[in-house]
Amino acid sequence: MATIAEDLAGIDRRSPGGPWTHDVLHAIHDEPATPADRLRGDLELLAFKRRVRRLKELGLTRSLEVGYELSPRGAMYLQRSTVGDGRHRPSPEG
Repeated sequence: MATIAEDLAGIDRRSPGGPWTHDVLHAIHDEPATPADRLRGDLELLAFKRRVRRLKELGLTRSLEVGYELSPRGAMYLQRSTVGDGRHRPSPEG
């Protein structure tokens, strides 16, 4: 799990728009099988899909016929990386 956390922290650090990985993971967790155009919020659709694809490359999400779901690895990571109220648990470095 530490490697996943490090990978996601690196993606978030390098993102010009700021951190996004946990928001996307939570959106998919909260609304599996929901079309991307409903999950994307204010983000451009193709940009959102690129983000989900990046998480898929890490083995955290799966594409469904409609929408996405967390993979078992993604669900385990999200469960271990959140505190009791569902917020992201900060990494040791910040």
